[in-house]
Amino acid sequence: MMEGSTGVLLVSLSIEEVSEIHSGLRNVMGVQLPFFSARGVRKELAVRGYGLTGTSSVIDEASEAFEDLTGLIIAYGELIAAIQLLTAEIIRLKRRVNALEFNLIPALAAIRDKIVLRRDELEREELSRIFWIKKRKAHS
Repeated sequence: MMEGSTGVLLVSLSIEEVSEIHSGLRNVMGVQLPFFSARGVRKELAVRGYGLTGTSSVIDEASEAFEDLTGLIIAYGELIAAIQLLTAEIIRLKRRVNALEFNLIPALAAIRDKIVLRRDELEREELSRIFWIKKRKAHS
């Protein structure tokens, strides 16, 4: 308000160096999460591009606040993207765990029980066969 819209426009047009934001991916427990790195967001007072004598300290404070806010927005964007991807991965893993817990594990337990029953049955048959052979040899 102190500089007016024209003063702020002139100061914003005088900025020489533009900030750069680079993105990439990082692997966190098998999930590819984005990361952002910003270069040139936080500038020194002399590098901002406008003259110190022609502007007031309000412009400097507004520039610092804007730079701080820009850094926070970049960090916030990275966190939001990571949270969304991790949430999707958690939901996917929850479905897999439920499938294991309620479908595969009970099916495998039932197969194990059938195998144990069949093994016990074969063992009883073998014992009775051995008993029958011993009995037959004893009578012969």
